[in-house]
Amino acid sequence: MDKGFPLGRANNVSSDSNPPSVLLCGYYGEGNLGDELTLSILLKIIDKSFSILISTNKPVTDNCTGRQVKNINRKDLLSILKSVNRVDNLVLGGGSLLQDQTSIRSLIYYLLIIVFAHIKNINIILWAQGIGPLNSRLSIFLVKRVLGLVSYISVRDLDSYMRIQSMKIRIPVVFAPDPVFQFPQKQWIGGGPIVLSWCKTKFLNMKKWKELFNALDEFLNEQGKQAIWLSFDKSKDPFLLNELNKKNIISDSLKSKIVKIEAMTFEHATDLFQKACLAIPMRLHALILAQLAGCPTCALGYDPKVKSASEMLKTTCFNLSQDINSQYLKRVWNVCLNSNVDTKNVRNLGRLSLAHASLLHKNLVK
Repeated sequence: MDKGFPLGRANNVSSDSNPPSVLLCGYYGEGNLGDELTLSILLKIIDKSFSILISTNKPVTDNCTGRQVKNINRKDLLSILKSVNRVDNLVLGGGSLLQDQTSIRSLIYYLLIIVFAHIKNINIILWAQGIGPLNSRLSIFLVKRVLGLVSYISVRDLDSYMRIQSMKIRIPVVFAPDPVFQFPQKQWIGGGPIVLSWCKTKFLNMKKWKELFNALDEFLNEQGKQAIWLSFDKSKDPFLLNELNKKNIISDSLKSKIVKIEAMTFEHATDLFQKACLAIPMRLHALILAQLAGCPTCALGYDPKVKSASEMLKTTCFNLSQDINSQYLKRVWNVCLNSNVDTKNVRNLGRLSLAHASLLHKNLVK
């Protein structure tokens, strides 16, 4: 522990010399823009009287946040557990942390942290979470048992809220839109390329990927447009395009029309969406940022959270679990191309998302 950065005590009582403290735990520092935007909102929400510890794969500097923070390697579970023992609050912030779609190992990782924090009598808040997908009975059983140890919960989609309700967890649960809706809206310009933000999913085998890219190739030709492959997860999305290219999924004519770009910041991403004529996102936060930029959007639903956000936004979502017909998909995209974003609704979702902030303000232990 660096000198000059005191943390609160595990008995939830902070002395004058030890300010109240919080450990922020999530998928931070892994190159996923959505998670980094969620973290930036958390850091703005938490009162400046708190000392903050962040579990991250890439250090968060003081200059980035405007306040003093302490970093801990999120891949070092032992160090994280030691840190839990020295703070007043544990906040698992943003993303879908309690799910086994990525791996059962990832789920166990977060459940262990929660259980240990409960044993140490730490105030535990699941903040702006997505619960699931949970594909095995064991995962469902473990999550149901561990959720009962949490102090407060806020979720960002209706499916997660209903899943918790079905588990009959006797803990206050707040349902509100994703906190990234709190970022400012932009004035759409349009006329530019089509922006994609696609990711690997179990719903797309090689045949369906090929049909999807065939539809894209034909649509780009008909519209006279190019496409931007906008990677929201820098550790995964750029490599997916390379992998599909090696398997001859992408035609030579289409390759020349796609430009790869990594989404670096909110401003960078929304600038691209502002100038785009259409966004076709699979990534949740690409969908949200496209709508904040006022860009016409057709989401590709690979996860319930994307479908839920599309319903909140009143925008089209094509379910990737169904068969892909390139002619039908082109018609869907053409309708979306000529649609308008409901900017008043987007603004209202931003206001509603403040419920996540209210939960923290009321329930962080000082």
